Amino acid sequence: PLEPHAVTTHDVAERVVRPATEPRSCSYVELVAWHEQPPRWYVSHWWGEPFLLFVSSLGQHSLDRRLRGSTSYWVSAYAINKHRPEEDTAGDPGKGAFRRALAGAVGTLSVLDSGAVCLSRVWCAYEFWLSANRTQGPTSGHRHDLYTALDA
Repeated sequence: PLEPHAVTTHDVAERVVRPATEPRSCSYVELVAWHEQPPRWYVSHWWGEPFLLFVSSLGQHSLDRRLRGSTSYWVSAYAINKHRPEEDTAGDPGKGAFRRALAGAVGTLSVLDSGAVCLSRVWCAYEFWLSANRTQGPTSGHRHDLYTALDA
């Protein structure tokens, strides 16, 4: 058994999301959402961070940005269909669901774990680079926020 403070996003994805979505072979969002939820904020993070700290970071971001409860965060663990990954990744990261979600979002929230492990992960570095490039230019409008998931 896992202690609550030790549960990671990877644990949630494997122990909750995958079994819950297997009968319908869908993403978690498709399982629980009542309607389509276009991404307002794209979330970049490492799946090995403590889940409770990750959720706390999202909550703090929502408060700081004064977002409404209906604001949607795009988190790959819940938005991607793990049973048919080829549909979401398209074999080309530049054309897959990740890139489409980032392109449609008003901003990116990068959640840094206490050891900044996410910055050593190729995929997280790629998302950070894409987000930084989207914020360039006088008419961009794309925001890139960085939050740190730390124990209190």
